[in-house]
Amino acid sequence: MVLDDIIVYQLMELRDESYMDLADDFRNIDLKVKLGYVLFDIILDDGFFQKKHQYRLDWHTHAFFEVHFIYDGKGTLHIDDKKIKILPKSFYILAPGVYHRREETEENLIYKYCMRFNYKKLKDGDDEYFCYETKQIVDILSNLKYYYCTDTERSVRIFYKIKAIHDEFYFKRIGYYEKIQSIFVGIIIDIFRGLIRGSDNESSKVPSRLMDDKRSLIIETFLFDNYHRDIKAQDLAQELHMSVSQLNRVMRKLYNKTFKQKLIETRVKFAKEMIGDSDLSIREISKKVGYSSQSNFCSMFKRVTGMLPKDYKGGQKR
Repeated sequence: MVLDDIIVYQLMELRDESYMDLADDFRNIDLKVKLGYVLFDIILDDGFFQKKHQYRLDWHTHAFFEVHFIYDGKGTLHIDDKKIKILPKSFYILAPGVYHRREETEENLIYKYCMRFNYKKLKDGDDEYFCYETKQIVDILSNLKYYYCTDTERSVRIFYKIKAIHDEFYFKRIGYYEKIQSIFVGIIIDIFRGLIRGSDNESSKVPSRLMDDKRSLIIETFLFDNYHRDIKAQDLAQELHMSVSQLNRVMRKLYNKTFKQKLIETRVKFAKEMIGDSDLSIREISKKVGYSSQSNFCSMFKRVTGMLPKDYKGGQKR
């Protein structure tokens, strides 16, 4: 008996009355896990804790995504006019609203686990990798109708995780809820890796500090080239292909300042240079750093430096 067969056998043996009772204990548990900026709402019933088999199901559909982990038995999954052969140590996922039915025989009863979930996209943060990962997940789920995965090794890894979840539910050791959440994240990752492998085998990006360096260069260049203009946060956000709220999160991360604060800092820097190195009047300098009103420029300069431009100019000359 090979390793994956041993695991499947052990899982079937675990189905005693104590584990079956878990379904009643945890039907109403609010189980949510996060991957990237996607929140998954996981629904469990006795299908996750008890072995189930049915000879034939009539055509039906579900309001949730549904995943079936097949650990023994054979049958046929009907979706529209397609017939998919179901084999042991595999899994399939169905999107909401997909009509389907399953057939099996008394000689090859299908024993399986089942879980359901819904998801919602959360507001994007400033983590570039999480944004990319979120887009991958949402794109996959938005376009998914069904998928059948025959990757035995991946399925066996999921069986290990399901057994671990059963143990956590059963023993309720300290931190068991957080542990269950982390294991479900692992299951969801396995499912999505199976989906990606089944489509185009796309590799995921790795977070890199280079993104911050690139953004910083774009921000510094933009401010250097445009500080004398009437620019808004939206203008820089467009350069970086992000929203204004995302921009301000990035600005806080890189400079601990908002766009407006960074722009004022840049204008004051250049104004100081002009005051010290030229014979331009305060009115001319105010216009050159983006202020049409000399009084507004003087108020801003004093607020930042603690002195009026004329006083700063006098101090530079002494």
